[in-house]
Amino acid sequence: MALDPSDAGAVEAALGRFLADHLGVPSVSFAEPPAPVLHGWDTYLYFFRLDAASGALTPEWTRALVLRIYADQERWGSAEAETAIQRFVVDRGFPAPRPLALVDAAGPFGLPFMIMDRLPGRTMVDYVGFNPTRLPKTFAGMAALHARLHRLPVEGWPLPDDGAPLVDRLLALLRDDAERLGVNEADSAIDWLEQHRAAVVPEERSLCHGDFHPLNILVESVDRMSVVN
Repeated sequence: MALDPSDAGAVEAALGRFLADHLGVPSVSFAEPPAPVLHGWDTYLYFFRLDAASGALTPEWTRALVLRIYADQERWGSAEAETAIQRFVVDRGFPAPRPLALVDAAGPFGLPFMIMDRLPGRTMVDYVGFNPTRLPKTFAGMAALHARLHRLPVEGWPLPDDGAPLVDRLLALLRDDAERLGVNEADSAIDWLEQHRAAVVPEERSLCHGDFHPLNILVESVDRMSVVN
């Protein structure tokens, strides 16, 4: 039975038991107990930090960490893919949180979850909102970060190759969504895109985030930014 991932007390108790077993120590204590984070779409996010006096913990487990609990047991495939992608980009020097653990729904929460590094900074929305004069340089930094992601080498990509060009997959999604929603007036526009698909084929393989926006970007300073999702 799945634990209520919005119950901070239950999450703290279950996380403590899991970490003691996972790290091979009698028990753990928290320097910062799990605290819920408001920014999360289909996951529950908690910030926490272990007390270094809990036992013989390696340095990576005494840093500021994030617990990410997926809201549905069926999200295991997404959890595996996201963890593999995060490890892939971090190993290539891209500023993203490194996963430390990934557990399926058989774990203590009854839901898939990931534990990863907590990166410094605040969301780009908060950073710019606090001082709007930061906006031009911050958006320039965001663009540079996006370009840096696209320049990462793709050799060793951990997920299966979808095979079909991206343009064909996106056009199929558009067509399916238009039919599902009954938006018949989109047919002519999709037809035009399909007729001109050759303009972007063949394509060069590169990494795409798919949800690259200011709530998923942490800013410590305009030259120290990272992507968290």
